[in-house]
Amino acid sequence: MMKKQALFLVLLVAALVALAGCSQQESSSNAVTSKARIEEIHTEEGTVVLNHEEIPGLMMAMTMPFRVADSGVLKDVKEGDAVEFDVEQRAQGLTVVAFRKIHPGELNLGAAGAFEGKATVLVVNKAANSIAIIATGIPGIPYDPNDPQTLVYEVEDPKLLEGIEDDDVVEIRLEDRSTKEGGGQLVVTKLKKVKE
Repeated sequence: MMKKQALFLVLLVAALVALAGCSQQESSSNAVTSKARIEEIHTEEGTVVLNHEEIPGLMMAMTMPFRVADSGVLKDVKEGDAVEFDVEQRAQGLTVVAFRKIHPGELNLGAAGAFEGKATVLVVNKAANSIAIIATGIPGIPYDPNDPQTLVYEVEDPKLLEGIEDDDVVEIRLEDRSTKEGGGQLVVTKLKKVKE
């Protein structure tokens, strides 16, 4: 009886070790790959601003900041580089874990068009003429209620922010204001508080 229990414990420990190894492999294979141009690098903050193509299953093409896994990720890249990058969903948000330089001709940073729907306002920043939202109902912009992403956009006309406060539900329109070089920047062109 004792030998059977000892054998069972050995098998159980071996199975747990195997499962732990699988989960580590899965976490590293959860990375999603896309392409981008590096717009800004903030080494001290551990962030990078990317003008990126669609990230499959995560978000449409846009320009936004990402955290980087560590400073080593940034060592071989500079602002303006065309890159392929791997991004993972981590506790602190979407995190870039690797960059690989590519030829700029491989990028497809065309206009994203316009997106319209409802959002929840997190922060109105009149000084910076910007707004932070959670896109709760904008077709074309992914929303996961279990893991909502904070999105920050410039507002085209400062008057649009009048009467808008933190925690408001709003109707919003985002339009692509791409430069000839393919800026891919979405800008708020319509903002209206929804009556509750």
